Amino acid sequence: MVRVLLIVDDCEEICRGLRRCLKHHFDEIHTALTPEQAETCLALPEHAPTHLLCDYYLGERYPGGSELVRTWRKRYPSIIAAAIFSGSELRELPAGDGVDRVFRKPLEIDAIEAFFAPTPSAPPRFGP
Repeated sequence: MVRVLLIVDDCEEICRGLRRCLKHHFDEIHTALTPEQAETCLALPEHAPTHLLCDYYLGERYPGGSELVRTWRKRYPSIIAAAIFSGSELRELPAGDGVDRVFRKPLEIDAIEAFFAPTPSAPPRFGP
């Protein structure tokens, strides 16, 4: 299975940093600065994202990350794992909302890597 990560954050520097940190765990990594860009990537016929990492707050005009993730997981069955991250306080997320994990800022890259790391039964297709 080709492992493809989509990172959604309105800050390009955060997208770049996360891409750099997580590149060894995925065959491809795409970034999106807006939900519209994310939708374009999610709708790719080949190599659609299998994993999703989304900021909770993408600006006033957009819904929260947990709502976006819930919608995208229903619409795009290629997503097998999804997480959000946030610098703001989040209350408990409702069960079944499509979010598998919540990370708080400042981000602990080791925890994010552990969450997204391939399982032993699905080794990565790339080198060390």
